Amino acid sequence: MRAKGRILIVSNNVWTIYKFRKEMIIRLIELGYEVSFLATFDNQKYVDDLESIGANFVSIRFDRKGLNPVSDIYSFFLLLFAYFRLKPSLVIHYTIKPNIYGGWAARIINVPYVGMITGVGNVFISGSEILKKIVMKMYKFSLSHSKLVWFTNHSDQDMFVNNHIVNKNRSGIVPGSGVDTLHFSPLNTNTSNNKFVFLMIARLQGPKGIYEYIEAAKSLRVKIGSKVEFQVLGGIDSKNPDALSLSEVIEFHNQKIINYLGETDDVKDYIGNSDCVVLPSYREGLSTTLVEAASMKKPLITSDVPGCHDVVIDNYNGYLCKPKNHRDLEAKMMLMYQTSREKRQEFGLNGRKIVEDNFDKGKLVDYQVKEIMKILNK
Repeated sequence: MRAKGRILIVSNNVWTIYKFRKEMIIRLIELGYEVSFLATFDNQKYVDDLESIGANFVSIRFDRKGLNPVSDIYSFFLLLFAYFRLKPSLVIHYTIKPNIYGGWAARIINVPYVGMITGVGNVFISGSEILKKIVMKMYKFSLSHSKLVWFTNHSDQDMFVNNHIVNKNRSGIVPGSGVDTLHFSPLNTNTSNNKFVFLMIARLQGPKGIYEYIEAAKSLRVKIGSKVEFQVLGGIDSKNPDALSLSEVIEFHNQKIINYLGETDDVKDYIGNSDCVVLPSYREGLSTTLVEAASMKKPLITSDVPGCHDVVIDNYNGYLCKPKNHRDLEAKMMLMYQTSREKRQEFGLNGRKIVEDNFDKGKLVDYQVKEIMKILNK
């Protein structure tokens, strides 16, 4: 049976497509479309899994670290040739460089495309004003002809609309990738009899708040002692200047300041065995970690910033702390430690309700596929 058309899903690596876009790909294939995913190769397991559901892999190299003119021009031409060869009915771009360079390529050869801004990135968190202006102009050129631009939170949408990068009438909100509420359901674990476990799940780099978490852990270790444990789960990026080095992680682990758990494809059991999930990030698109933890009825502590306070309501399903402030983070962690078990269970129930109402993966995929069909049918 001939496919109705070809849809391309473009992201900076295969893992993000495997982790966040698999359900959408399944739905589009079920509707009769051929789906190809274009990304930087990172793991054969993810490629095999996506190809097993009927998607086709096209390798495109993206340099994820900063602006490298030579590498970025090369990526742009790879996308341009791929779009020309594959002749898609629609392209959906995720993450920064696919949105920018993929948007340019699609615009040049008149291919309809949709952008999704999954976060503004470190450029807008710690970059210079000149660099921000350059990236804004690049975004404006790439997104100006898009059929639709999705944002994961209203703050990012307002930034792009107010800077005349996108038209609000052609933009919308999709709050993250959602969560499978059946998979991320509460576990029957009894976590509070021995140690109180704080868990941070994130890449071990500055903008995620890892340094603030470690400073808070150092102080609370002295004040509370061995009754509390500070776990860290996430990858170490040795090429990122903002990241903790492996030697630093080992040193903090050996000093028992943190308990480093490594990294994993499924965080469910780690969340289930914690008492509170902490993410002191400087800014997020929409934190999947917080949504997954809330779905499992865990109380949360996170920064009062876009992408985090969209999930956590202060004193309702957790506590908000000031961003980039390890003393306030420490105070909120101490407050959570002192909060009664009944109150923390109430936080968990409230968080689960927030997820079911706003972040259910099935509902979010339904909405996106519906919008995609509108574009294709036009």
